[in-house]
Amino acid sequence: ALGDLDGDGALDAVHNSIGSEVWVYRGLGDGRFERRQVLPRGVNPATGPLDDTRDIHLLDMTGDGWLDLVYAASPNFLRFPAAVVPGRGDGTFPDPRFPGADTAITGSAQIHDVNGDGRLDLVHFSRGGRILSFQLGEGGRALDRRQVLDCADPDTCHASTRAALADVTGDGRPDLLFPARDRLVVRRQRPDGTFEADRSLALENLRPQPPQLGPWAADGGLAVVVTQAYVPAEPANRQGVVSRVPLGAGGQPGTPQVILDDDSRRLGALVVPRAGGEAWLVEVLRSPAQLRVARYTPATNTVHAASTVDLPGDPGVLLNHARGDLDGDGAADLVLLTRGGAVVLRQTAAGFERVGDPLGPCFDAADVGDLDGDGRADLVLGAFVVGQPGQLCQEANPDGGGLTVMWGDGALGFEAQPIGGLGFHVTVADMNGDGLD
Repeated sequence: ALGDLDGDGALDAVHNSIGSEVWVYRGLGDGRFERRQVLPRGVNPATGPLDDTRDIHLLDMTGDGWLDLVYAASPNFLRFPAAVVPGRGDGTFPDPRFPGADTAITGSAQIHDVNGDGRLDLVHFSRGGRILSFQLGEGGRALDRRQVLDCADPDTCHASTRAALADVTGDGRPDLLFPARDRLVVRRQRPDGTFEADRSLALENLRPQPPQLGPWAADGGLAVVVTQAYVPAEPANRQGVVSRVPLGAGGQPGTPQVILDDDSRRLGALVVPRAGGEAWLVEVLRSPAQLRVARYTPATNTVHAASTVDLPGDPGVLLNHARGDLDGDGAADLVLLTRGGAVVLRQTAAGFERVGDPLGPCFDAADVGDLDGDGRADLVLGAFVVGQPGQLCQEANPDGGGLTVMWGDGALGFEAQPIGGLGFHVTVADMNGDGLD
């Protein structure tokens, strides 16, 4: 996490580690850092010393104008106690103190002012379907548990770690949406910041990914687009169905409408908003490897074929993607990452078209930005490779392991500069005030 911890105008850095420590670095303002502090191993009162730290954030949780540290830690990779560590304003923090075991979480955190009192709150999502909501306690120095929501059937709610917060009821308060194994769940927020019981809709084999929310209902209202997984071991199950679920009064899920029907070739699908209230539906297919693009019109729930793009090799799986205007025409282009390679796709009036050869196999992450200030978008690719698959990747693309900067020429051409290291996640940001890093 990056933020100015001591008010000197330079971004400082805090990072976590598998070894459980949290490392604090002072930014020197020129892109370099010096180590300032190592926070010691925390102790969960119920389970003992912690083994690693996760899900780290820097925000002013206490309202004193200084950034505080919010993070979760795991004693056994299954139970994550959460803590708020107030910043002192000089770039350092006191030793972390964790609440009891009842704050254990196993998923990611969302940080919002949930109840509108001007203070940030935490909502955590657990692997067993449990959702824990916290508010800051007296003096803003501790977490008070506000509510624990248990799933009626934890065995089917494993995917709630992919929950999202969004106002789907139109009352100005963020609500909870998440895909469970066999249902789409909406939990409406009450005025006091707690959440109502489930309003759910039975849907089999939902992919464990955040719901794609947008103005995709026939009446222009909100709808959720969800994808149901292909399960080879159970051929009777639907294979990769993409549906929209309109959200009615109070966020109640309505009758799902299939957008894209069964297709065992479908590895994944993206919904890309476009002008005029429409969207592009981008499917990644196998056997043969193709990208199938269609124009979707919510008002009539119709799909119009737009373009088909051949993909290199066997895509295997849709790993990731990045969006950005790579050619300066004002339209967002796509960089699609599959096991077959990183493919650049230009957006056109008819959909997307592939540009040039793949940038290389085995990339896991990407981001777009103008790194050198020449007015042309550049691309950063990251690869996280270990063991034999990593060796194979480096044999196929010796310059593509780790981080690679692709300097853009403004016309979708790139010059590669390998940096090395590992790049499981990539973010482009201005770290020293002179442009993007």
